[in-house]
Amino acid sequence: MVFPFFKKINTPALCRWLLVLTALAGAGVRVAVYLQNRSFFLDEANLARNIAERSLGDLTQPLHYEQFAPLVFLWETGSLSEGTILPLWV
Repeated sequence: MVFPFFKKINTPALCRWLLVLTALAGAGVRVAVYLQNRSFFLDEANLARNIAERSLGDLTQPLHYEQFAPLVFLWETGSLSEGTILPLWV
């Protein structure tokens, strides 16, 4: 048995409205985060903290703060920021 309510729904129009609402909600969230003017997001800050607190050899161990990154990337970033005047955000 099909309920009479479902016969009246225009499915393509409903899908379009849901798509538009989802896109607007996503854009609103992105604008809100942009207006907060944060230089690092939480994941990037935790990864930077791991790189700053560890030596190149220690970067082969599991990272703290539930972070994962490729070893070559960690070594490259760690070697650029260790012992140089370059800031950590290189």
